[in-house]
Amino acid sequence: MKKIIILFLLCFFSFTVFSSEAESDINKADEYFSQGKIHEAEEIYNKLCQSSPTNYAAQLGHSRCALLMNHLGCAFRYGKNASDLKPSETEPRENMAVAYYRLGRFDKASEIYSGLGRKVLIKKLNSFKGLEPYKIDSDEVRTTIKLETAEPFPVIKVSVNGDYEGLFILDTGTPETVLDKNFAKRVKADTFGKEKGTIFGKDNISFEHGKIDTIRIGGMTVSNIPVYTADFSKLFRETSGSMKIEGILGYGFLSNFILYASPLSGEISLRTVSTEDEYKSFSEEIDPADYFTVPFFLTRGNEMVTGTRLNGELCVFFKVDLGQPGIGISVEKNAVQESQIEYDLTETTSQKVPVNISEGIAESLEFGEIKLNRIKVRITDLGSIVNKYPFPINGVIGWEYFKSNETIFDFIGMRILVKKPNTDE
Repeated sequence: MKKIIILFLLCFFSFTVFSSEAESDINKADEYFSQGKIHEAEEIYNKLCQSSPTNYAAQLGHSRCALLMNHLGCAFRYGKNASDLKPSETEPRENMAVAYYRLGRFDKASEIYSGLGRKVLIKKLNSFKGLEPYKIDSDEVRTTIKLETAEPFPVIKVSVNGDYEGLFILDTGTPETVLDKNFAKRVKADTFGKEKGTIFGKDNISFEHGKIDTIRIGGMTVSNIPVYTADFSKLFRETSGSMKIEGILGYGFLSNFILYASPLSGEISLRTVSTEDEYKSFSEEIDPADYFTVPFFLTRGNEMVTGTRLNGELCVFFKVDLGQPGIGISVEKNAVQESQIEYDLTETTSQKVPVNISEGIAESLEFGEIKLNRIKVRITDLGSIVNKYPFPINGVIGWEYFKSNETIFDFIGMRILVKKPNTDE
């Protein structure tokens, strides 16, 4: 009897120690994740998934990290593991659905969303039955398009559903292609119902899910495109000036290409990469000595974020958003005190409403291989952005910064390549 009691106590003690160690590791991984240290968090989650397959927090954490890194197979696998452990939880299934969506498997994404109450989105996804989303037809590997303007954001001309031309903004900060509702009617876009969300940096915007047949951009035609439609008169009252903006090419569209932005030359280029050999060929053309490399992550809502160090201490994420007008580097006001940025408060008027706008000087800002010293920043209230994620989004790197650089957006390799200054000039 004594031996049985001793064995029981040993087993209980071992289980308690193991559980305590696992809980400690989970807490550490969660802390890393909340700080934006995704690779460090993923390493711990991965070890726990192998040693403790029934640990829900580890499976979900690994799925979150994999989705951010766009490792879609892992995002789905660990999301499914988590969902099997806790079928009533929605986040694991949302991760699985997003993984299928990014892979263009709209049929599989629809099956998962059917259990999440996304009726309008399901209608849109089901409309793609038998179709290949974002199918590219072109005899060219690369096409170059003139920038109609680079102020206050990059704008190009495209043709939709045949002969309907319109000016579209290039915007990595918007997850999907968006059409003005009146333009959508003109091009006879299919529509499936309304939802609310964030478009062009504005929250709680009413939009309608839709689909269009084609977009002709330069020498390439892209077919079977999911879209949103929205009232642009409310989105662009102050920023578009005399331009009639008909649409936004968001991340979902742009990520099917390698994007070359050459604002100083007044043009952008899109390059198709459909095989591993083609991507290898592209990568071999890039001389690392000529570019700064900035890795980025991708939120569940298809928004690009990159890790930064502000004034050498604060490790945070900044959103990469080409569609934000007039923003070079913007810092969340609550991060200012932590990073000890000196700033002056000024007041301006927007639509006859007083708005506080602050500007300051950051001693340093680092993202990827780029280090900027004594950089002018705008201090803004990014509350809606900051509170959307389980990690800190404390700033925006906008078009105002990128427009003075030759930049390559490598959506496959999850990196931004910024051309280094020519020191020989």
